[in-house]
Amino acid sequence: MIGAHTNEWKALELVCGLNQSTVTLLYGRKGTEAGGLVRTYTKDKGALYYYGAQASGEKQQQMFAKQVETQCGVTVAEQTYAQALAAIPSGEESFFLVIEEVHLLLKKEKTFLTCLRNWLEQRDGVVHVLFSSTDVSWGRDEYAEIAKELGRYQGGSVKVEPLKFLDLVRLFPSKSIRECIEMYGITGGIPDYLPCWNPKLSIKENICRHMLSPRGYLYGEAEQFLKSQLRETAVYETILATIAEGKQKLNDIYKETGFSRAKISVYIKNLAAFGVVEKCDSFETGGWDNAQKGVYGISDTF
Repeated sequence: MIGAHTNEWKALELVCGLNQSTVTLLYGRKGTEAGGLVRTYTKDKGALYYYGAQASGEKQQQMFAKQVETQCGVTVAEQTYAQALAAIPSGEESFFLVIEEVHLLLKKEKTFLTCLRNWLEQRDGVVHVLFSSTDVSWGRDEYAEIAKELGRYQGGSVKVEPLKFLDLVRLFPSKSIRECIEMYGITGGIPDYLPCWNPKLSIKENICRHMLSPRGYLYGEAEQFLKSQLRETAVYETILATIAEGKQKLNDIYKETGFSRAKISVYIKNLAAFGVVEKCDSFETGGWDNAQKGVYGISDTF
């Protein structure tokens, strides 16, 4: 993991410092390294790791059981969640169960949380279960409801945000504040975007090499992010392109795109939920009295 998610790290320390078993979700958009944060925190702590897969519920159970067998050196009698969890050896110290991209598991198999709660109730010692997910809408809107199945073991959820500006400054001490502002304005502080950034090259050279070249690390990343979170990306990209061209009011977007006002409002609301656009006031006309209201701007700078 690159950088420091100070607030998220403190939240992890708080819940994992409790002398009781807990289940906690860390979620954030692709690139914010929610999974990397969990892996870094649990390193050398004694943990079992599983990465959720695009598979049927039955196949997911088999894969989870195989992972338990491989990492724990045990045999799982039946390839089910209940049997796999029961096969994990108990210990005196705190134990961590880490499941990344957990939404892929919980969307397909509704019994997992019941099995997990039963296992926690029967197991000796403290277990901290850490989930991570890059499905922001699921983590924000759906997880809290299904997590009620965990009862007293609910540890809540933590949204992993992009890095703060000061985190980026500390990562690139050789860069001037001006260069750091430019870099932060381009990448938006997304941790996954920073390892490819060469501090020895100019801003222009980095953009040409990593974003404009078809072989670049970040080439097409904006489109891929939208596709990973939203459907009908052509509509979203049309609205974003219109805003980027300076047509930032609902009526202006309506005239340019031909989409209905109601449709534009719904799509902008979805983009705002993912932190891509925001409603803001424009002071380009001079002062509070002349401020333009109801103006939409792109908040995800990358």
